[in-house]
Amino acid sequence: MSWKEILLKEKMKMKVLIISLVFSIFSITYLSAAAFDLFLTPAPSGGTISASYDTTTSIVDTIAILHNKKAVDIAFGFSTGASNNYTSRFAADPVSGDTINYQIYDNLIDRHVVTDNFSSSTDWFFTDSYGTESNITHYYNFAIEVPSGQSSTAGTYTDTVTLNLNGGTNYTTNYDTVSYVITITIGPIAQIIVDSSGTNALTLPLDNGTGTVTNLKVATITEISSNSTYSVTLVSTNAGKLIGQAVNPDELPYTATYDGTSITLSATPQTISDNLPATDIDGIAKDFAISYTIIDSVLSEDTYSDTLTFTIIGN
Repeated sequence: MSWKEILLKEKMKMKVLIISLVFSIFSITYLSAAAFDLFLTPAPSGGTISASYDTTTSIVDTIAILHNKKAVDIAFGFSTGASNNYTSRFAADPVSGDTINYQIYDNLIDRHVVTDNFSSSTDWFFTDSYGTESNITHYYNFAIEVPSGQSSTAGTYTDTVTLNLNGGTNYTTNYDTVSYVITITIGPIAQIIVDSSGTNALTLPLDNGTGTVTNLKVATITEISSNSTYSVTLVSTNAGKLIGQAVNPDELPYTATYDGTSITLSATPQTISDNLPATDIDGIAKDFAISYTIIDSVLSEDTYSDTLTFTIIGN
């Protein structure tokens, strides 16, 4: 055999060796990537809730997990969000700086607070086990609740939590992570409550004497508003006069105070609370009181009345 033939054979051996090596590397890489696929798909798009002062509000959303190939044990759940505390999550309004509390539960019956503290033996999170399967999507519902009775101004409140999908030994391997934005909208509320219960019906003295009544409380007015500011106006149909119901010309002028301050009684709207900040859920209670004087029995026997209209306006 000549040296040329020897060189050619060595080159051929080298080629075979290189080809074999490339095939072996490809095979190892393929097996590693093919263990299983696990994705949050489609990722939850976020929860939007329209809440109010006096009603507990909730929604139900869905997590979808796509699994492919080998069996795997999984755990998934939500982070704390801005609160850094699972049990006291809140959303914030960047305009007013106010916050509103909310919570993420597995459902509204069991009411387990959903966490992503997968190493905990006491915190709750979703778990499941998948067998070998081909591109199967698994669905899981969860609930978001906003409790009533929170004193938050009208606005849009948001919080961003992280939905983590883990597996492996003690669920220490993260397979997928998505952000979940919770949006809570508080609509403007402007409410006024007139309560005349507990005050005596006004019986005017009509004998031959004279009668003076000073600061007689006839109602409690409660102002409730979630607007950043609000005002209250008052209209007196008879412009500060109690007028008889029968056909007679008798009138009884009277004055009034609102929350201890004298106010003008007019047939046109008069502002009695001006540009005040939002109240809490219970509102602000203010007394409405009247004063009058009967002179020389000038009034006929009758029922005398005036109609007062209170209007609250969110600014």
